[in-house]
Amino acid sequence: MCKNCLLLLLATAVVALVFSAGQVTAPLRDTTTPGHATPKVPAVTLTDAQGRRLPEDWLLGQWTLMLLGYTHCETICRDRLQSLDTALASLAASDPDLRVQGLFVSIDPARDHPAQLRHYCRAYSRALTCARVEPAGLEQLRDALHIIYNRIGYNGADEHYTLDFSLQLLLIAPDGRVAGSVPPPLTAAQIIAATRQANKDHHAPMNADRPPLWAKLNNALFYVLPHHLLSRLGYFVSRIEIPWIKNLLIRGYLGLFDLNMAEAREPNPYAYPSLNALFTRALKPEARPIDPHPDALLSSADGILSEFGDIRAGRLLQAKGLDYAIDALLGGDRTLSEPFHTGQFHTLYLSPRDYHRVHMPLTGDLTDMIYVPGRLFSVSPMTTRSIPNLFTRNERVVAFFDTNHGRMALVLVGAINVAAIETVWAGLITPPPGKQTTRTHYAQPLRLQAGEEMGRFNMGSTVIVVTAQHFAWESRLQPGIKTKVGAALAHWRTTGHTDSKP
Repeated sequence: MCKNCLLLLLATAVVALVFSAGQVTAPLRDTTTPGHATPKVPAVTLTDAQGRRLPEDWLLGQWTLMLLGYTHCETICRDRLQSLDTALASLAASDPDLRVQGLFVSIDPARDHPAQLRHYCRAYSRALTCARVEPAGLEQLRDALHIIYNRIGYNGADEHYTLDFSLQLLLIAPDGRVAGSVPPPLTAAQIIAATRQANKDHHAPMNADRPPLWAKLNNALFYVLPHHLLSRLGYFVSRIEIPWIKNLLIRGYLGLFDLNMAEAREPNPYAYPSLNALFTRALKPEARPIDPHPDALLSSADGILSEFGDIRAGRLLQAKGLDYAIDALLGGDRTLSEPFHTGQFHTLYLSPRDYHRVHMPLTGDLTDMIYVPGRLFSVSPMTTRSIPNLFTRNERVVAFFDTNHGRMALVLVGAINVAAIETVWAGLITPPPGKQTTRTHYAQPLRLQAGEEMGRFNMGSTVIVVTAQHFAWESRLQPGIKTKVGAALAHWRTTGHTDSKP
């Protein structure tokens, strides 16, 4: 068999194993976190394609499958509209007692006037209600439902701009609350299965704190997998530059995860020399505006805010019912970890779809770096809720900084689907994995500005930011929201912000 064919078979096997093992994803992805209130769709004004205002109780009394998009979205929105239309027709035929309606909400009111919306929706679906929401309503939807919505390339007058927005389908229960969401690729079969499961869960209370059996079995598999061997194979495969093989890998990756290439400095995914180059792609400068407030604590990565709050008695919250020690997280050197015993933390989970570079939350001077060897368990939301001391078991790199607001540490946590961790000052740190914890002290501190890149992952993982001092969290924060690089998560005791977790 030819060498390239063997490489292709190896690449296919490794990618399939890494993606399936590394991403423990429930059939229905919750938009809520156990212990937190289920978000309710706010009472925003929706105008349909006929120019009529929808009644305020329009969402009540039946299931609503709500898809966000806009008419200039072209292929992605069109395909999702057609999938939703097919799913609605199938549900109507096979589940007549299940009352379901479809709703396409345009998030581009400036260009999607009723006539434009009417023409677009008729072309792709007859079963959906299409509506537009005004800008003020968009802000309400974004804040209440924790969706992403950003205009890219907009200068105030030019209509040639694109929108970065949440691509999942929201499942709205008959009481008007979000019961869950369906992630891409949003096939009709996927929508049908998720809707049936959501309806079943809605009428049958379940213990949200107990992972389902399939998750327990999946998690048990992680204890016996050769974590570092799989990661080394992933490292090798992701760097294959043979054009036809790397293009097949990229095509498979794009099929699994919806990437917004419009915000990338190089928008053509096949122009990248390898899959790894696509993972670590650079963005256009305007794609991630940095909050200008000098006292803002910025989001260091694109991802989901899984937990945040105070460090109590030297312990951090991993998930409901699980916590872990700050000393262990930061490498076991108490001279470095002790200042954080009563500080604050926040944890960001990066999925394979996300931008994979990590940026500075505050301007700081690098003083120390610790490499901690360990396992490479998945850090997906399900395993985070299931495996005790997950972040202190995994391989990680910890960087310590002096800032104008006290000591700060950034922890880059490895995972089974992370083939490398690197920093801008030390380059590639792992692989190969180390045998023992190592500390590097910088006699001449390196200054990095707020919003500046400090490191990167391959694929997805977790970043934990800890501060010795207390910041005032933004009132909009709650576990499970999505955030992007440069957005303010907290401020240095600014008036009007709360000093504790909402």
